[in-house]
Amino acid sequence: MTGFLTLPRPPSQNSCWRNAGGRRGRVRTARYLTWLRAAGNQAMAQPRWKVTGAYIVDITVEKKAGDIDNLIKPIVDALVALEYVPDDRHMVEVRARWGAVDGVEIRVWQQTAADAMRAA
Repeated sequence: MTGFLTLPRPPSQNSCWRNAGGRRGRVRTARYLTWLRAAGNQAMAQPRWKVTGAYIVDITVEKKAGDIDNLIKPIVDALVALEYVPDDRHMVEVRARWGAVDGVEIRVWQQTAADAMRAA
């Protein structure tokens, strides 16, 4: 495993953006910005690590109402914004599950040549 991180449970992807109208288009909501700040603060209190190149993300989320797939994008976007991983276009696999955790537990692995061969 390359890295482990715990974050607060994010808002659903559906509530992270709103239409601003005019030339501004879509903008982040206050709720999403508040969560991003809280996630950054919590991350600063944990060991720092960084992945380069292709990577795999494994997410365990505290069970509450909502769809787990709507929580993946905000979590991965936070990993990118906090510079734990490169752009999410380098993410080759993501796993997500509900679990008995507080907030979110995230594990990230650097993709190895063996992983790439198994995936082909």
